[in-house]
Amino acid sequence: RVVVAVIEDGPSDRMAQQQQIYVDELLALVRGEFDIDIRRMSGNWDKASIERSLDRAFADDEIDHVFVLGFVANQLAATRQVFPKPTFLPLILDTGLLKSAPVDGKSGIPGLNYLSAYANFASDIDTLARLVTYRKLVLFVDASISSAIPVLRDAAMQTTQAKGIELVVVAHDGSDHDLMSRVPGDADAVFMAALPRMPTTEFVRLIEKINAAGLPSFSFTGVADVERGLLITDREPLDVVRHARFNALNMQAVLLGGRPEDQPIASLQKEQLTINMATARAIGLSPSFDVLGDAVLLNRVAAAEGDEYGLVEIARMAIEQNQDLRAETYGVQAGLEEIARARANLLPQVGASAGYTVRKESPSVAAGVFAERSSD
Repeated sequence: RVVVAVIEDGPSDRMAQQQQIYVDELLALVRGEFDIDIRRMSGNWDKASIERSLDRAFADDEIDHVFVLGFVANQLAATRQVFPKPTFLPLILDTGLLKSAPVDGKSGIPGLNYLSAYANFASDIDTLARLVTYRKLVLFVDASISSAIPVLRDAAMQTTQAKGIELVVVAHDGSDHDLMSRVPGDADAVFMAALPRMPTTEFVRLIEKINAAGLPSFSFTGVADVERGLLITDREPLDVVRHARFNALNMQAVLLGGRPEDQPIASLQKEQLTINMATARAIGLSPSFDVLGDAVLLNRVAAAEGDEYGLVEIARMAIEQNQDLRAETYGVQAGLEEIARARANLLPQVGASAGYTVRKESPSVAAGVFAERSSD
């Protein structure tokens, strides 16, 4: 029996399912070898409460391993100098937060194994630039990530400044979901970072407002958000499962007697462009052919609108509307009329005629030679 503390940032709606994949992969992998007892410890979306959760996990004698799943918690734990228990950080956004550089593909830090969950911010904004030219970029990010790890925000600012891009940070505090009200009117594009505290319904509403404003958007978290309506991502759909399985293998190796610092840290991330073409049509964007050739296209064909017809109905309507068939039908009807008229010559004939004459005043009329009025 092994007790594993799972450290989370706080109550989450949208990210809970993704984080559960990491736990499920571990349980599935070691089933039959170990009885894993999961102890969940959650902060309250601030640095102090998350630090307290980490301290409790390290201090509790019953806990054998510390498994950190919150985005913020991963970055805060990475800055620690000592790891008294085997600690696993699968969602490191910036390896520069660690006290030392990796050695031969291993963490080199006693008690620690980690995986990087971030490709490259500069690469991401370059990917968005392949679709649209922009100068003012809006970054939607959770306030807890921005405040707890300011070095990440500063690095993003430096990257955009070097590229001549103005970065506008709009932070989500977990309660005010109307982020578009803080977006400047001259914004050119949106970079959507993780918003783990925003309910799914509010997140979908935010995407609708982004598209209604005609703003191209990039998703940091991946394909799921592009399926909901964001424009593009370069995350491969299986990244989360692959990542979770890699982490589970490292944890299994430690459970079997290995050391965390000896397990591999290289993550197997693949870049794959995914574009929601329904969104592109909605905002009036037409990607170039070289981009389309590199990307997986969602909603490639526009959804048809109007009445639906079956094959038999279509065939009947085609026959009814065929002008040649209509002309032939009128020709048959005209022929039937000719037959009736020809047949009429063989029937008894009845004729009638009438005449009525009015003559002007004249000597003949006055003399009575012709009648003033006569009828036949």
